[in-house]
Formats: sequence, structure tokens, C-alpha cells
Amino acid sequence: MTLPLSSRFQLTGDLGICRILNGMWQVSGAHGHIDPARAVDEMFAYYDAGFTTWDLADHYGPAEEFIGNFRRRFTARYGAERLSEIQAFTKWVPHPGRMTRRVVEDAIGTSLSRMGVKCLDLLNSIGGITPTGAISTRSDISPTSSARAKSVTSR
Repeated sequence: MTLPLSSRFQLTGDLGICRILNGMWQVSGAHGHIDPARAVDEMFAYYDAGFTTWDLADHYGPAEEFIGNFRRRFTARYGAERLSEIQAFTKWVPHPGRMTRRVVEDAIGTSLSRMGVKCLDLLNSIGGITPTGAISTRSDISPTSSARAKSVTSR
């Protein structure tokens, strides 16, 4: 089965996504053993069917690492120029405490490293903590990276 064109949504000028996200909370560890190689193989099956957008989080066990492995294998199979065909939206649930720019940057850096990317497609900060003035846009963290992902704060 291949998804129809109507399954796509242009979220921003340079970020089109699948309207149905592949949730990865099941790999958090509470649902039994996950074979990492098989999990990434299955991600290709979803991609081939048109499901190109993943929903993950820093606390979903190895979800961010799986995306990183998937991206590396995707690059080997299709080439780096096609990486924009896959999207990964992650969440960050900070520990209670003082919220500083350093805390925010460290958390984002961990996700960037795990996922093997220079810029996050989307980061959702959960927990009611708003790092006032800490970060305005993704490019504020790394001026050389794309401003593709902008911080959105709901109050």
C-alpha cells in the first residue's frame, strides 16, 4: 500500500510531513525486547509505504538512536540528498529545576547527537517549563545550521 498525495502536509516552506506519524513510544522498553536491527528494517517498510514522519522523545528509550541508525542506513541506500524525505519530531521532558540556556542547549545537543543530525525537524518541550529568553530559534543555537525548526512556545 502506498499513501495518497493527500496524506502529505506542508508544515513550513521547507518541511513537508506525512499526516500520520509513526509513534515510537513502544520502543521505550515497557513493551518487551526490541531488536534494533529489525526495528530499523521495519522503519524502511513504513517509509516505502509512504509513512515518512516519526514521533519520538528523549525518554522513549532508544527511539532517537533508532532514527539516527535509520538515517545512516537511509543515506547508504538512497544518498544524503534524499534525507529530507524523512522527518523526526522529538520531545524533551526536562527534569524539574532551574532552566538555563545551558540546560536547554545540552538537551538539544543530546538529541542532535543521538539522531545524527545538525538540526532538529521539530522539538516539543513538555512539562510546563518555558525557558524564557533561552532560545528563540534553532539558528540561535548554531548559526551555521538551518533555521528550519523554530521554537514554538504555548502559554
